[in-house]
Amino acid sequence: MRTSLRQGVLRLSLVGLSGGAWLGIVSTTHAGISYTTAEALYTENFNTLPTTPANGSLGSTPGGWIDDTASPAGGNFSLAGFHLWHPTVVSPEGGANGHQRLRAGSGSSGTGAFYSFGATTSSTERALGMVNSATVTPNGDSAYIALQLVNNTGVTLNSFTLSYNGKQFRSGADSGETLAFAYSTTATDADWFSTATYNSVAALNFTAPVVTATSASVNPANVVPISSTVGFSWAPGTELWLRWSDTQITSKDDDGLAIDDLQFSASTAAGPSLTVNSATTGPALTPSTWANNQAPDALHNYHVLSGHTVTVNGAFPGTELRALSGGVINISAAGNGQAISKITVESGGNLTETVGGAFTLGSAALLADASLASAQGELQTAQDLVFNADAGADVAIGLRLSGAGNIDVNSNGAGSDLIISDASSHTGTIRFNGTGDQVRLVKDKDFGRIDMNSTGENAFIYANTAQVIGGVLTFNQNGKIDHAATGNRIVQPSVINTTDKTVTVDLSKSFPTDERRFILENTLQGSGAINVVGSAADPTNLGSGGTNGTTLNEFELGTQTEPATLANNSFSGVLTASDYVNIELRKNLRGAKIVVNNHAVVDVGHPVVELTKTYEFGEIQVNNGGTLEVGFEASIAGAQIGRHVAELALVNSSGRSGSLTLGDGSTTVMQINGTGAHQYDTITAAGNVSLDGTLKIVVNPSAFTGTNSIYNPTLGDVFPLITLTGTSFAAADFNHSGAVDAADLSVWKTAFGSTNLGDANSDGVTDGSDFLVWQQQFGTTSGISGNFDSLVVEDPLGYMAGSGLAFQLSKTATALNLTVVSASPLAAVPEPASMLLVAATIPLLAAGGRRRSARLA
Repeated sequence: MRTSLRQGVLRLSLVGLSGGAWLGIVSTTHAGISYTTAEALYTENFNTLPTTPANGSLGSTPGGWIDDTASPAGGNFSLAGFHLWHPTVVSPEGGANGHQRLRAGSGSSGTGAFYSFGATTSSTERALGMVNSATVTPNGDSAYIALQLVNNTGVTLNSFTLSYNGKQFRSGADSGETLAFAYSTTATDADWFSTATYNSVAALNFTAPVVTATSASVNPANVVPISSTVGFSWAPGTELWLRWSDTQITSKDDDGLAIDDLQFSASTAAGPSLTVNSATTGPALTPSTWANNQAPDALHNYHVLSGHTVTVNGAFPGTELRALSGGVINISAAGNGQAISKITVESGGNLTETVGGAFTLGSAALLADASLASAQGELQTAQDLVFNADAGADVAIGLRLSGAGNIDVNSNGAGSDLIISDASSHTGTIRFNGTGDQVRLVKDKDFGRIDMNSTGENAFIYANTAQVIGGVLTFNQNGKIDHAATGNRIVQPSVINTTDKTVTVDLSKSFPTDERRFILENTLQGSGAINVVGSAADPTNLGSGGTNGTTLNEFELGTQTEPATLANNSFSGVLTASDYVNIELRKNLRGAKIVVNNHAVVDVGHPVVELTKTYEFGEIQVNNGGTLEVGFEASIAGAQIGRHVAELALVNSSGRSGSLTLGDGSTTVMQINGTGAHQYDTITAAGNVSLDGTLKIVVNPSAFTGTNSIYNPTLGDVFPLITLTGTSFAAADFNHSGAVDAADLSVWKTAFGSTNLGDANSDGVTDGSDFLVWQQQFGTTSGISGNFDSLVVEDPLGYMAGSGLAFQLSKTATALNLTVVSASPLAAVPEPASMLLVAATIPLLAAGGRRRSARLA
């Protein structure tokens, strides 16, 4: 590597020139290149990059690449000032942070990675480049190479000159890709690869000079010299980021493109102006609209000045079309659905449209095409914008959205929808107003904040390939979330806020894989209702003896990367599951009520959460055909059924009573792996508990590694499965049995006139008025009431049956206990142990029962 500043400038790294000469001192690690003198020349030839092993791993993370380090440690490779990023974490060779897979090669490999390219394995003439692939970069996303510099000259620099050799080492199949260049004076280490704002310079792009019908090495490299001077403003003490991006294309092999022999200098002199200002109001493609009759071309940026309206009347070839304060960009019918590289709306500017019927901003052809993201274009707005839909017509934003300006779309009746392509870099709020039907997300891209305000259908649709990570979705009117994407699952919108409205989550669509899921990453908010509905038929196919491996339709709160502690969500509404839906809860919902209807399941717990943590909910109601699983079930290695112990607490919070209602025909599943703390499932309730349906006890299921012990049954072992923590009995429940019944009348008769044991109204005596209270409250239940209809024991390892022992349930008004007894016939146990159930154990194959996906999130 030869990294230097000529013209007497301080040395930028600890790398010697030929002959061992030094030019100066060192820039600090992870601070970029210190540019200290105007017009000094910085160079980089990349020749210290690794040469071997060819097309193989440079080492397990954190070995391999590490950003911006002058003297990397053993096993690491770095260039001072340079940064690498691909979106997908790669293990185990993802570099220092998982996003930096670096290999050495000559263009013979199509494996996705950044590359130290050379003509041969032994060649010391290297170049820095990349071969993209879906392994490291999702289709339509980009991987980046960047150089970070800091202006330490003490003056503002007004232009820079960049020269480098673009080199192609590999040709994909008919791909003809481009390394797109852009620069930023506002990017930071934290956002240079994500939300930072960049200015594109087409003259510094490198497009592959060789296109072949099939993938092949094109070594020796095809070289294209590239150079341009760019006018800009670089304030002292601030950073400049030079970035090359490579977009992952769909259904094609990618080129191997690289940069080499880089030279950079910056000057106080103004560079050639790349900006053309509007001269008058007029059509965007008419030369007279612009100063000096400058017809729009790809080398210039075009600014609309205050008082001017420039109307886009076709595909706009300029690098940027910018509305300054007081300037207006208008899209006409002729510009509807036409390509445009970038629209920027500054504060005080505006963007309007005069299209009759459906309106598309940007290329209609690229609206949902994930393979050509770099050609899609961008809308960056600091100004709030408003789009008014015609009756029954759509508004489609086909440009990538960025900036902090809010966007209001006023939909107009049935069939009037908003279509969003990519809002992953938008920090404002998109508001879907009016009376329209749907907001459709048509690419696998995040969104920032979307408010659903329509009084129409008000449905948010994950369509096409949408499978996003991140986003805040707020319903200010009743609405729906529809998993209609072709992808396996909807992954992690960050927040859903129902306010006080009702939201239906539709998981009824059919998919070819086992992942029919909607995963909410962080937070439920609001006091409304969320109704999660699945399919009319059982998708698992297990009921008919099938083995298709498909799961139930899953709604998950929290992810597999959940912290070991439990976050408290503020949601205080009702969350309901119906129709072959499984709800998995890995966060607390202290103010919420959970309702489980026919063919639905609610799971509590997850292996990533510490066993000592208690899951807290306001109320749970399980109706006929529903299942409560205290603990988490999922298949593990070898298709074994694994479980995870959990502690469930029903708490009195935010107006919830802390009650548990298990209805007729319901099923409750609990597990036992030992007698110690956190070795069996438990339920505590601050409110009343009503028992009915079936209790299934799973003994020693195949447990997750390190989670549970093996339980060896011992006669007399007692498991307090359900315990009341704060119950107050009805006034006429004199014997505290949990029910006002004939036994309480007997207590009243005995106490009449003599003791206060039958004093229901607390006046100090037992008299006729207390009898009236008993009459009014007759049949009232409190504490633990009712009984399970049956007890079923699954004993896959045969420990209970082999020991000649069985389980017996006994109940008081405040506790439900499971006791280990002899398997011989048992006599009835008198009150207050009112539940008299003895279960024969049922040895089961480990693979039996309901099947889950092998993945846990």
